[in-house]
Amino acid sequence: MIKSFPDVTAVGLRQALSLETPASSKLVLLQILAEFEPPPLTISSALQDIFRTYSKSEHFGFRWLTTALLNRISKQPDIQLASSGLSLAVPVSRAKLELLSYLDRGARVETIAKIWSDFPSELVRAFDREYLNQEDNKKRSNDRHNLAKSRIYKVPETAMLFWEHEVFENIFYQVLTSISKYLMSKGIWKSGIEYSILYEVLPQIILHVRHWNSRIVRPPIPLPSAVKEDISTVSTIDHEDEFNGWYRCAYYEEELVVSDRYSPDVTEQVTATGGIVFSATPILAELKGNLPFGIGRAKVWLEPAILAPETKLSPFSGPLIGFDFISDYLGLKPLFMIHPRIAMRCGLQPGQQPGPLVLMDGNGEPACIFRYWSVRALGGNISEESPRLSGCDLIIRPDIFGRIKVMSQIPPVYMTTILRKPMKKD
Repeated sequence: MIKSFPDVTAVGLRQALSLETPASSKLVLLQILAEFEPPPLTISSALQDIFRTYSKSEHFGFRWLTTALLNRISKQPDIQLASSGLSLAVPVSRAKLELLSYLDRGARVETIAKIWSDFPSELVRAFDREYLNQEDNKKRSNDRHNLAKSRIYKVPETAMLFWEHEVFENIFYQVLTSISKYLMSKGIWKSGIEYSILYEVLPQIILHVRHWNSRIVRPPIPLPSAVKEDISTVSTIDHEDEFNGWYRCAYYEEELVVSDRYSPDVTEQVTATGGIVFSATPILAELKGNLPFGIGRAKVWLEPAILAPETKLSPFSGPLIGFDFISDYLGLKPLFMIHPRIAMRCGLQPGQQPGPLVLMDGNGEPACIFRYWSVRALGGNISEESPRLSGCDLIIRPDIFGRIKVMSQIPPVYMTTILRKPMKKD
């Protein structure tokens, strides 16, 4: 729509940004425009009057994202420090500070606290005023939870943005608006620092889009409930057409086991993981309780390698693939990635955005592919929308995997782990 029908898109965005659209939705619309609008920036030019209004907002995300959009079309906004002030230093209980870990999806509070130590306390005080002390907010929160929870069947609560999170997101950005004044008071403010902060706290929209574009039909592999924990010899993929001979280097899947075919009642949640580990002494007892993955660095999917393929890489051991979750108010999604230094050594570069999550070789051919699937909702109501199966894998072309084996100089094995979680009875 943004590329093919800019005039129509501009009309729709003007309406969405002018009405009582939730702040979380408006922020995503602005971010999509910032990330994906191509030249000559027709939409941004048509919406510059709205951007000017938003650039004076007390909402940090609106203020600095629209300022960036105006700068991009060479329309300098009148930048003024936000009027949001800091509250009195009223003590905040540990219990209320711990509430932030539930409300904040993506550890942003922890990130901001590194440069503004009082930020968590300021946030809690504001949340107390705007949410906890208003009965209407509690009612709307209960209504959304009731909508997500089945009254008939024993199924997990449907994932959605609950009202307490909606309110928290708005409060988070309002309190964050005061960070410029705080940094100035400490003598550590620098020109443009707001943009650096902005891109640390916005939803990871590019990863979400590319994750969505990486969807496939579930591959013909056993169900998690039928898999057993094991350490086995590494083998290639078969029965997957053009990917026969590739290596499934990492796998993660959740299955909701139902009581029978006629009822969506869930009896158990089974999570299966599998991954290639370079280990000279593969002893299951020593590895038990650990996932076969390393720490993930999502930027490998987004940023081109900056070192030449000749970069030296010392022999390594342990899990080949990193694992992490894309976590923000747009949802929680599993993600695999290869280590950046391995990608650089093999000369792999991210594919063109906003396409699927693929690393390409020097000839522009796919060499490392992330794939995601979600299969069949439990039922027909909104409270039964959790999928029976959802999972992902990361596959690597055989010639690239051969180069990785040479780098490691340690024999690889495939490690499978299983986690079973019975559903709680009412």
